[in-house]
Amino acid sequence: GHGIARYNNWVISVPDLLPTETAIVKIIKRKGSLWLASKIHEINLSKSRCRPKCLVAEHCGGCNLQHLSPRGQLKIKNSYVCETLKRIGNIKTKLTITKSEVGNYLHYRNKCIIPLGKSNEGKLLLGYYRRNTHEIVDIINCHVLDHRIDNALSEMKSDIEKSDCRI
Repeated sequence: GHGIARYNNWVISVPDLLPTETAIVKIIKRKGSLWLASKIHEINLSKSRCRPKCLVAEHCGGCNLQHLSPRGQLKIKNSYVCETLKRIGNIKTKLTITKSEVGNYLHYRNKCIIPLGKSNEGKLLLGYYRRNTHEIVDIINCHVLDHRIDNALSEMKSDIEKSDCRI
């Protein structure tokens, strides 16, 4: 979900920047040899950029690739696997993406940690943390969760609201 840029031998990490995209960024802070930046203005967008299926994807910290097309998501994930195998095991491999895999970019996650909390008004919040915070983004469903977990979210929330549980 973070684009990597290089400038004067610096490595700059920019959230929401896809491969081949260019943008004007603002350096926020340095973490060792890594500089963290935020995107100010997009100059060129990737052809692989798409509208996320999830309405809260840009705020939610549960996933960070929904703005990338299904094929683009698989290409990035495959490159992560290949780079990791090469770096850790010195195994050089190339994975191929099949047509059936492209259709399976949603509902693949089979485990999750869903924080609970209360809003200032006392409303139960069930969701993921907003990126880089401990503020809960309230969700009704999650498109990356396995259907069985996703379908249980609203039922769990309803049961908790009806119970005497203190949150």
